[in-house]
Amino acid sequence: AQGFRALRDALDQNLEEPIVDTRIFFRRCVEAYIDLALSRPRHYELMFGGIIPDQKRFEELHEAGQSAFQRLLQSIRICQRRGLFRKRKPIIMAFHVWSTMHGFAMLHISGQNPLQPRDSADLRSQIGVMVQLLRRGLDVDSGRGPIQ
Repeated sequence: AQGFRALRDALDQNLEEPIVDTRIFFRRCVEAYIDLALSRPRHYELMFGGIIPDQKRFEELHEAGQSAFQRLLQSIRICQRRGLFRKRKPIIMAFHVWSTMHGFAMLHISGQNPLQPRDSADLRSQIGVMVQLLRRGLDVDSGRGPIQ
């Protein structure tokens, strides 16, 4: 539960700061998640690695995980209200953002990042590209498709 609470707190910090630019707000949300994963890889593996097969059996753990995910949902809704993201079901959008962040973090933690960042600046650059690609799929102006 400790890792989920740390993630929730990092997302809360982003939510509490005044939003000047929604794009920066979204990037900070993604960075909060990735930073937690990379700075606490063992916590992250416990949280998402399937080591605890049924987290619902552990009420405190389940509630902490849900609380962190609610912050991600809240961040998506803010991006929608401010006109950055399409008006689609926030749960679907949050799931895809989470999936992308999770994949990036797990590949990096396990040494399988094919881009092999040279330093923290290079890693930040990779995160920035990921955020841009994520946004391109979520942005209002990225076209209209049949996805609901």
